[in-house]
Amino acid sequence: MSIFNELEMALRTDQSDTAKVLGIGKSSYSMYKTGSKKTPLYIRYSIEVILMLSEEKKKELRNKRLAK
Repeated sequence: MSIFNELEMALRTDQSDTAKVLGIGKSSYSMYKTGSKKTPLYIRYSIEVILMLSEEKKKELRNKRLAK
């Protein structure tokens, strides 16, 4: 399973909302996920940090970022 799939499962979001949580465009997210574009380290690190958060903190982050 890719780190992107793990993130979507952890946040309980689809690709579009996961991209919003990361603060990137849906098309960029899709290219990173499929491997057609190299994932920048800051995106990979952001995902790793999010995955380490507690379930409550992940939910707070998701709600805050999707409310915009």
